[in-house]
Amino acid sequence: MAAQCAVSVRGMLLPAPPFHRFPQGLPPLHHPAARCRARGPALRAGGRGFAPAPHRGLRPLAPLKRPSGAVLKRRTGWIGAPFQPVRRLRTSGGAAIWGPGRSPEAGVQGAQPPPTAAKPRYRARGSAPEKTVKGRARGKTNPFHPHPPGHPPNVTAPPHVFLDIGSDTTPAVLPPELRTRLRTLTEFTDSLPRADILLTGWGHALHLNESVLDRAPRLKAVVHAAGSVKGLVTPSVWQRGILVSSAADINARPVADFTTALILLAAKKALSAGRSGWPGFAARRGTDGTAVGVVGASRIGRRVTARLRAADSGYRLLLHDPYVSPDEAAHMGAELVDIHTLCTKSTIVTLHAPQLPETRHLLDAQHLALIPAGGTVINTARGSLIDTDALIQECATGRLDAFLDVTDPEPLPPGHPLLSLPNVLVTPHIAGAQGSEIRRLGEFAVDEIGRLVRGERLLGEVRQEELARSA
Repeated sequence: MAAQCAVSVRGMLLPAPPFHRFPQGLPPLHHPAARCRARGPALRAGGRGFAPAPHRGLRPLAPLKRPSGAVLKRRTGWIGAPFQPVRRLRTSGGAAIWGPGRSPEAGVQGAQPPPTAAKPRYRARGSAPEKTVKGRARGKTNPFHPHPPGHPPNVTAPPHVFLDIGSDTTPAVLPPELRTRLRTLTEFTDSLPRADILLTGWGHALHLNESVLDRAPRLKAVVHAAGSVKGLVTPSVWQRGILVSSAADINARPVADFTTALILLAAKKALSAGRSGWPGFAARRGTDGTAVGVVGASRIGRRVTARLRAADSGYRLLLHDPYVSPDEAAHMGAELVDIHTLCTKSTIVTLHAPQLPETRHLLDAQHLALIPAGGTVINTARGSLIDTDALIQECATGRLDAFLDVTDPEPLPPGHPLLSLPNVLVTPHIAGAQGSEIRRLGEFAVDEIGRLVRGERLLGEVRQEELARSA
């Protein structure tokens, strides 16, 4: 086998072709052969390379070892190991050869240049060279389309993102550090026709109907840094192939925490415990064995069920959801029943159903009357799920208590009866992400845009067929 030598090209240690191809035995550094990728027995088999020393023949270098975790790719050098710095080796004749560093983690990098080397201009294999803009190949590839591993995306520029979030919400959703992260992935634009991504949130002004979509011909994705997208999108969005993502799963977590806390307060009768003075020991209520009826196995409903199941109180869980099978309910740790049975057997009824025509006044006067005396109604979903007038009658007599984070209408007008009842607690729709929690929505939205740019699967994708039965 013909011997090979190592030559220096922009700081890389590369083996040259066999000596017999050149009159003097060594290829000049400017020869095209010196630009070949790392290959040959010296690199593939961990043998000994040779460095040329003028007038002294060949001097052996240290053995070139296979880097840890590297994968040998035929004819293209070592693939899979990160770039490691190289060390300059002196020869007795004054020439300099670049070789691998002496540190244990230094590896053979035949296919990657050092940080100071000029960046290659990428183009599709077999295609003609293209003009470049600021070092990037000019192409027409969808910036969200996945590209083969190991090959950089062929895009002209980062995608443009258009913000449509309320002015009072924007600083909380996108604080400066998140804006900086977003700028590394995209470029902001104030022009809707240039927008590739629409980033929305609470207080958005756009409703994506046909006329608005006609003004956004480049739009490829809508990322909603909030919960429901029902007030934002229309079927035309999916018909045009636009991706839709929502942070509803992130917003569901604080709602589930809030609801679980209310269930604990309801089980201990916190609203009425001290109305008639300091209660005696026998009059106090505990949580163990309390029957809780969960209406709706939504994101929040499932999280509430999981939290109650994990508690030490031994709650008895009943579930009503027309889209859930008995086996699935049993896997959740609940018993699947109809709405009448749930109201009859539950001391606490918590609502987590979407706002649909068939769920309006799901708890009407008839169902509220089925809840045992001393029971509690909790609503952190939508105000229209409860008949407000019927609830007023039940709570005014003291038969039922109520925790309402949502109402119908919302907000309640001043002087409304529910605001003055001592056994009713009305909160101003605060169960979802609030204050410092809103940052979670922005973090998810920025991460989701990163997945879009890299062509990865979206974690919060909303499909059209799911919208009809979601909140």
